[in-house]
Amino acid sequence: MEVLLRSERSYSNGQIAIFLACLACFFLFLLGRIALISADWFVFIIASLSFVPIFTAWGYIYVETYTFYQDRIVVFDHKGKLLKELRYDDIEAWNEIRTRKDSRFFTLLVKSGDAVLKIDADKYRNYWMMVKILRSKSSKQNPSLEQIQRHQQVTNPIYRDLFVVAGISLLLLNICFFIAVAPKERTAEKLSVKGEIDSIDFVRRKNGSYVNIKLKNQVDIVYKVFEREDVEAFRLYSSVGAGSTLGIGVPDSIELQVSKSDYDWQLNNRTIKKIRLGWPAELEVLNYELYSHSHKKGIQSELGDRKD
Repeated sequence: MEVLLRSERSYSNGQIAIFLACLACFFLFLLGRIALISADWFVFIIASLSFVPIFTAWGYIYVETYTFYQDRIVVFDHKGKLLKELRYDDIEAWNEIRTRKDSRFFTLLVKSGDAVLKIDADKYRNYWMMVKILRSKSSKQNPSLEQIQRHQQVTNPIYRDLFVVAGISLLLLNICFFIAVAPKERTAEKLSVKGEIDSIDFVRRKNGSYVNIKLKNQVDIVYKVFEREDVEAFRLYSSVGAGSTLGIGVPDSIELQVSKSDYDWQLNNRTIKKIRLGWPAELEVLNYELYSHSHKKGIQSELGDRKD
């Protein structure tokens, strides 16, 4: 039987999809790591969204092959297994629709009985040749044919398995994350830490600046200050450490209060310490008080409690 045309896969969009999937895997690892360290469900949900481009890439890898003969269209899956045969005489209606407004994305729909072929232009290099052949073989173009029922669509069986795998994967991820963060205590207890200041770094961001504080006796911890008033106060000491030459009154010691549960989770949990991969723990400062060796009394902060 003479073959008029065999569909050719478009690799350009597939390569983009695979690149995005690899990028999504990186963000899944990065955000998943942050979610575990901070025990933050919101960050974990954002990380879960990385699955979307990962599974989308599969749609460009496992595409169907359409072979146009003189009297029929034959559909094969990615392994060459026969999925469906449609004779041109049995076609009830077909139509080409725009899948995105103001774009060049088109989809060819071909309906025959309970079966519908859905051919996406962005997946095939010779899509327009397929439309041309169908136009010459069937005059039953129907502009009203725009929506189809999912169960009618002739698709690669791997797509059905993919949705099942995606659902199970997300469910298992949620269960694993719940089990992982369950040991973290949810208490309002505070822990006081005091030490000599090693560095005070002001970090400017569009959505809000913050300050990183490091102590000499705790090189594996970065204490973060987010309150606007305190951030502005610390700007005076940005990049200033102990031994500064800026003059009398510059603080060289600090007493901090942080969440005890956060401290224990990041510093005393062996699993979290391994996940940090040697990076310093990050703890939010709840209260603080600055001290200078040139003064006998503490320098009062706006939020801290004076302890003279």
